[in-house]
Amino acid sequence: MNDSTTAEGDKPQAKRQGIFLLVLAFLATTGAAILKALKALKFAKFAITAITMSISALLYGFAFGSWYFAVGLVLMLLIHEYGHVIAMWKKGIHASAPVFIPFLGALIYAKMPEKKDDEAYIGFGGPLIGSIAALICIAIAFLFPAGTFWSTLLHIVGNVGLFINLFNLIPARPLDGGRILHPIGSGMSYIGFGILVFCAYILRDWVFLILALITVEDMPVRKWIRQILWSAVWFYIALDLYIDFGFNFVSALF
Repeated sequence: MNDSTTAEGDKPQAKRQGIFLLVLAFLATTGAAILKALKALKFAKFAITAITMSISALLYGFAFGSWYFAVGLVLMLLIHEYGHVIAMWKKGIHASAPVFIPFLGALIYAKMPEKKDDEAYIGFGGPLIGSIAALICIAIAFLFPAGTFWSTLLHIVGNVGLFINLFNLIPARPLDGGRILHPIGSGMSYIGFGILVFCAYILRDWVFLILALITVEDMPVRKWIRQILWSAVWFYIALDLYIDFGFNFVSALF
């Protein structure tokens, strides 16, 4: 009796993960073409931001099982990125509208300044504005009775927002911390690389490994070492995705 109940309870989760993978596969194969078509529109900047933001919210909703949290998460990311945009405007640098990348965050396209101090200033804008927004979110949560839906949701979104901005302060480019400490020297990248590898080991999340390898590009490391590391990480990612999602994907289809 309990076994059958458990099996029935697992079916919605398996279907949700199957749909999630189908959407992700569709975006992986058509995403570049969609972005290219959007660039031809007059309102391309806002369209790309709105569409990529909506897609991220959709995938986060499937992944975390809460649409409210998904919307709150993308808003935290949006505010963080606009912190960088505002800093760029103050330095007279033209910046693109934010583009969201599911499960990797968001980014903006701009020509980085030649002065390291200006790069540090721009890098600090995102965590500063993003942290203020996260603290405001937590403060609003206290306006609702403890344990209620909105109180819990705003606390979670605010704390996740603080974590995102704190994580971005790791001294590893392309993270904000690497740009902030870039004037000190590239030696800080070694510390950031170590932190990212440690996070990947503790949290068992391959995203940290990809960021660690991007950091390697900013370090004086031989080319053949980079190639070996990249190959090893992509093999691990493929194996991890197959093990974690393969069986659920098949069960969702059949």
